[in-house]
Amino acid sequence: MKKGGASAPPFSIARAMCEYAFMRTTIELPDALFRELKTETAREGISLKEFVTEAVREKLAEGHSRKKADPASALPLIPKGRLTIDRVWTNAEIDELLDEELLSGR
Repeated sequence: MKKGGASAPPFSIARAMCEYAFMRTTIELPDALFRELKTETAREGISLKEFVTEAVREKLAEGHSRKKADPASALPLIPKGRLTIDRVWTNAEIDELLDEELLSGR
């Protein structure tokens, strides 16, 4: 110990893990939802931390897979040569082209 001052506590791997490996946070849940959460974790025999961690991972994975598999985000493709600049297309003709594309899976 230094004269006249406090020394730093000895290094502890457990302390470092707690400080750097996990993020502590506070969330506010409606009372009814919290009661349901407590009931479910007790039924499954797991901690709130385990339940919430798993739920967040599942939700994030669901979002990532939904983004990859969302065909509605791509613009419809109209085959080359089917449209000419000198032709006026009706809404019905455009709808038909789009329907054909959706049915063919392009």
